[in-house]
Amino acid sequence: MNKKIKKKRALFRLRLGYTETLHSLHKKIGSVLIYTA
Repeated sequence: MNKKIKKKRALFRLRLGYTETLHSLHKKIGSVLIYTA
């Protein structure tokens, strides 16, 4: 059971990091679009 919890936590952390990088990328693209517009 302990291993399952650890695995779930790792997956959750991975997903969180992925969404965070996605948001930062989106913000960067948005700022670039604003600058070029």
